[in-house]
This record gives sequence, structure tokens and C-alpha cells, in this order.
Amino acid sequence: MYRVDVYLNNTFFATKDVSFQAVKTTGQSAPTDDSGLHACLDA
Repeated sequence: MYRVDVYLNNTFFATKDVSFQAVKTTGQSAPTDDSGLHACLDA
């Protein structure tokens, strides 16, 4: 879990906790990088 400051259009919006989960996908749904991580953001 990482605490991050969220900015929208260069304006501070909020401070949120962001977690990362491993993602295993193949084919066209595969991410464009090979980190295997996906940020889990909620509003």
C-alpha cells in the first residue's frame, strides 16, 4: 500500500492509499508493459 497525492488538471484533489496487484493476462488484453502490476484505484 502506498499513500499518494492525487492531482487533477494540476490541482490537488486528495490523498489516497494505492495498492498494486499482480495481473496475469495474455493476448490482446495484456498490459503494454511487463511489470505484472496493476494499480487498484477507487473513487
